[in-house]
Amino acid sequence: MRYTKRLLTTVLLGSILIISGCSAISKKIEQAFAIKSDYYTQTQSGGSIENRYKGLGKYAVESQVLSSGQSRFTTYKIWYPTKNQPR
Repeated sequence: MRYTKRLLTTVLLGSILIISGCSAISKKIEQAFAIKSDYYTQTQSGGSIENRYKGLGKYAVESQVLSSGQSRFTTYKIWYPTKNQPR
């Protein structure tokens, strides 16, 4: 009886440690591949055209979410310049 209780405790603690370790590793991997909010300033490109157009424009933008009426893509998000509002 005592051996069974000890074995069960060991297996339970080992499982908890393995699950928490996998969860921590998964979060680290997810953070490593996440797109950062200022990705467009960190991107390295080889051409002058890419460098010209990769940055933000001179106008502030607003967005609107619209329903698509489809099952695969349920919504569309549209960005447009805010009226006469430079950055």
